[in-house]
Amino acid sequence: MDIYVVQQGDTIDSIAEKYGVTVEKIVIDNGIEHPDHLAIGQTIVIVYPKQTHVVQQDDTLQSIADTYNVSVIQLLRNNPFQSDRESIY
Repeated sequence: MDIYVVQQGDTIDSIAEKYGVTVEKIVIDNGIEHPDHLAIGQTIVIVYPKQTHVVQQDDTLQSIADTYNVSVIQLLRNNPFQSDRESIY
């Protein structure tokens, strides 16, 4: 986890790209209501994974959770964009 201080010229997209996380993750983790209106000096918590998984054929959220000894809820917390999808890629 890092704490980033917004600088002049920063956008939510540029910060996400810098840390290799999604804009959605930054917005959710920080409760940002207006991501297009960052304030210079605003602090943003950047939570990024210590480990990643490349989805293989026949993987499910449960099988991935079992592989890493975590709960499906934790996977969804770390990958909120997966919560409304029928399939994982």
